[in-house]
Amino acid sequence: MWDWLKEAQLSPNELKNKLLLAKDRYGYTAWHRAAERGNLVALEILWGWAKEAEINPDELLLAKNDIGETTLHIAVKVCRVEILQQLWVWTEEAQLNPNELKNKLLLVKDNFGSTAWHRAAGRGNLVALEILWGWAKEAEINPDELLLDKNERGETALHILVKVFHEEILQKMWDWSEEAQLSPNEIQNKLLLAKDKYGFTAWHRAAERGNLVALEILWGWAKEAEINPDELLLDKNERGETALDVASKKNYEAILETLCVWAEEAKLNPNEAKNKLLLAKNKHGNIMWHRAARFGRLKTFWGRLKK
Repeated sequence: MWDWLKEAQLSPNELKNKLLLAKDRYGYTAWHRAAERGNLVALEILWGWAKEAEINPDELLLAKNDIGETTLHIAVKVCRVEILQQLWVWTEEAQLNPNELKNKLLLVKDNFGSTAWHRAAGRGNLVALEILWGWAKEAEINPDELLLDKNERGETALHILVKVFHEEILQKMWDWSEEAQLSPNEIQNKLLLAKDKYGFTAWHRAAERGNLVALEILWGWAKEAEINPDELLLDKNERGETALDVASKKNYEAILETLCVWAEEAKLNPNEAKNKLLLAKNKHGNIMWHRAARFGRLKTFWGRLKK
């Protein structure tokens, strides 16, 4: 193909716009498609063509398809580690400056507001997350920009991880927050209590998904960071629900039991336990007892109250 292109004497502009960066009906270039299929050899050939035709190679690296994805987004989605590693080699070869690496590659967002970091979290791809974390450090990008960045739904990677649940990555996320030297205030307000567009924290989402292990991990983080634990227990989402409310609707008995144990551990005074937890009203004026009745959970709730 390359020999034929030479024979046809295509200009650099034609090579670039009508071949290498030509898009199909979905906005994909051949470069994107090669990444999607995990075809590293094809990517290497296309990269070589761009260099030989003296086309700026960062145009391949930073090109987006119709849903705003770069090759980095695609490689993360299809879990192609060898392509991710090679992409870093090419970014160095293209001599992208730190600002381009940050804003046009690592933190660039697709049409859903997701970075490659968010996509890797959604796929439970620890290796990809480790590679991206390494890139940020190597490029001297502030790593907390990865940890705290939100997608279009207002979710950090932590929100995403508790929904899909990957215990190992959750544990790793804590290591990274320590490595980034996040202050207790940042851990509390920008990570543990950061809210998505529906007012849900990662804590609420873990309760909603019945993910007791994730709740235990988050509870441990709060204690380790010396954050007042009742901030987790009493925090409300946009509907005015605490995690206890959320768990009661789904009848997650183990979570209800554990949350009540933690309320005792946090030494909530009887007034707080009564008015801010058990009798706290959501924005419709319903207390947890009403919601338990609505969802047929009165037996479970009454058993907990008697204890």
